[in-house]
Amino acid sequence: KTPNSPICNFQTLRTALARAMKRLPPPPTSSSSTKKLLLKRPAAVATSKRKLPKLGKPMRKFHRKMSLHALDHEAAKVGFNANEYLENGFTVLKNQMCTEEELAKLLDAARRVRKGSTASDGGGEFVSLRNESNPDKLLLFSVINRYAAFLDQLLNGIKMPFSDRSPYAHHNQIQIALKEPGFEGYDALENMFDPSLGHIDQTASRQKGGKPTANYSLLLGVVLSGATEKRKDAGNLHVIPKSHMKLAAAFNKFSGPIPWYPKIAPHYLGDGAPAMTAVRAKPGQAILMHHQTVHGVGPNHTSTDRCHVYFRVTSSSRQPGKLVCFPEAMRDPTLETSLLRQLAKHQKTKQL
Repeated sequence: KTPNSPICNFQTLRTALARAMKRLPPPPTSSSSTKKLLLKRPAAVATSKRKLPKLGKPMRKFHRKMSLHALDHEAAKVGFNANEYLENGFTVLKNQMCTEEELAKLLDAARRVRKGSTASDGGGEFVSLRNESNPDKLLLFSVINRYAAFLDQLLNGIKMPFSDRSPYAHHNQIQIALKEPGFEGYDALENMFDPSLGHIDQTASRQKGGKPTANYSLLLGVVLSGATEKRKDAGNLHVIPKSHMKLAAAFNKFSGPIPWYPKIAPHYLGDGAPAMTAVRAKPGQAILMHHQTVHGVGPNHTSTDRCHVYFRVTSSSRQPGKLVCFPEAMRDPTLETSLLRQLAKHQKTKQL
């Protein structure tokens, strides 16, 4: 106490503190607020699912700035193993990007389109997108929407369906590969290891030995039905692992256009061509394969249809004059996927 100062005792201080406490909001007396917060979380998850690109019509344009961070993010969404793809030339995208209900609708649409197809290639397998395309065609083409963000980052832009009006361009075509029970495949199952049975894709008008190869960037095959996850005799896609790199080494021994041959593995690799192996994937997953990975199709001994919808994807970053034939990309299989090696290294680091 000093002269002229108020006297402050314990009772006065306690009274002032009590008045202040009354003005504060009461603390929660139960876990009700916590429960309310927890109840809101599933709604956020459901919202994220609804953010998947819609099916029904294919997007005509899609492009975002390319970066390793964005590629890593999109790769995780689809379940892409960069190391497997880099080493073997193919991989299965593990995450299912369509619901069971969507898969059923897509399969029904695929069957109707195949039944009504008048295309001359592959028994009506190849379907072009045109102005008069019906809802079934548009629905099937729109499956690319679910993978567009990933492919866009991987290839630094992709040619989307209807981005131009070229009716026979790779991006305006899909292949509905429906292999019914009893389908014989390229050969008997016990012979499907033979590398001479495999091929790399070539447009129909160029399927003559010695013609320059018309190459897209990569093949995306979305599995709609079949028992290929658990069996190798269910109409499985068969591939020669590492053949994309082995062929590139052979192509680098000469310059100029790269001639295509039906039996391309023995032609360029001779006795050094590895054996083919069956790819295992379940409905809802997708197979991603480099253009020059040698492949074929085995027999279907099951009682179930095997249906894949294939997109032949081309990078939109190709220079003028290289859209159809780009031999430089065949001599360097990573040329169009400039961040692939960095992503592979990044994924390995995350696993440690």
